[in-house]
Amino acid sequence: MIAQLPNVLISVQNDSIIIADSFKHQCCPQFAMRISDIQNDSIYVTFKDTSTIQCDCICDFNPRLNIGKYTSAKLKINYNGIWYSIDGKDFAPIGTEWYYTERFAFSGDINYLKISSVRDTIISGKRCRVIQKERNLMCNNRPDIEYMYEENRIMYFWDETFNRFQVLNDFNKSVNEYWIIEVKDTWTNSLDTIKVAVDSISSININNHPLKVLYVTYNVLSKTFPYSYTSKIIEKIGDTQFLFNFYPESSLACDANYSGGLRCYNDPKMGNYSTGIAESCTYTHVWNGLNISISNVNFNVFPNPSEGKFEVNSNISGTLTAEVKDIIGRLIITIEFENHTQIDLTHFQNGIYILTIKQKNKIAGWIKLIKK
Repeated sequence: MIAQLPNVLISVQNDSIIIADSFKHQCCPQFAMRISDIQNDSIYVTFKDTSTIQCDCICDFNPRLNIGKYTSAKLKINYNGIWYSIDGKDFAPIGTEWYYTERFAFSGDINYLKISSVRDTIISGKRCRVIQKERNLMCNNRPDIEYMYEENRIMYFWDETFNRFQVLNDFNKSVNEYWIIEVKDTWTNSLDTIKVAVDSISSININNHPLKVLYVTYNVLSKTFPYSYTSKIIEKIGDTQFLFNFYPESSLACDANYSGGLRCYNDPKMGNYSTGIAESCTYTHVWNGLNISISNVNFNVFPNPSEGKFEVNSNISGTLTAEVKDIIGRLIITIEFENHTQIDLTHFQNGIYILTIKQKNKIAGWIKLIKK
């Protein structure tokens, strides 16, 4: 078993870690290696170059550390402060960055949201990545700092609501299988379940790293408003809509900032990956000159809730545009009308949608549509 780290080749042979003796070095370096932790049949090894003497010799070397039975994919190696797995597929090494499009309710402004893997820590006996958000999504109801770890192709996150780890992604699942995420609706103070079902599976090659892709449906088994939505999850990268792409029921209709999808991903091992949804990782746009009024006095909708058909009446003269978006901000219906129109959501999932009425690119008002 061999791992290529930056400037270092490491192999596991005969129950030992060996820094490759195939390298020729100007002045033999002195490497210090030690076992820093052992947990759950995994071994964590730290090593660094301790050389302090300059010389002219060229030599071979093969520092060796006996690790006994821990010669498996569970071997973790710390080099220059970054943890690596021997198979080269460790989750979010320190320095990893995600860039998402950040959008805002009732505004055309566009920003970017950066999330970074900043260090390691121990939570409830598990060695976790510390994931820092530059800003949070107000409607996501997740903390600014997340704690995550990967084990056997399953990604876990620490849920402070339940004081335990939950499964975020499971790449062992096959088509028609699922995993469960529990959430607490802070609005109704009830417990809901999210069933993440695998609809189909494919693969993607990113910078010579073959990765599994899950196409999933999030089924929110809510006591009040059950609903569902689809997304794509890439191994090692996460959900392409947002790393934590699940919402409590109280946030079905987001009146603040929300994610418009993954723009870029970068880590020290896999390199850069762009989804192409924005001009750059840090692209921003200000909707200049927009006069926003979020009053709904200029139109009314009935019945609401309904089984899918909503009548919209307006007292505004001239041509209007009705836009309907789903809970994660995707535009699903656009209609131009004068005074009256009908919104038909019969063929869409039950849940909450946002209807925005515009005239000449100015927002005249908005309202939540509830399809039951």
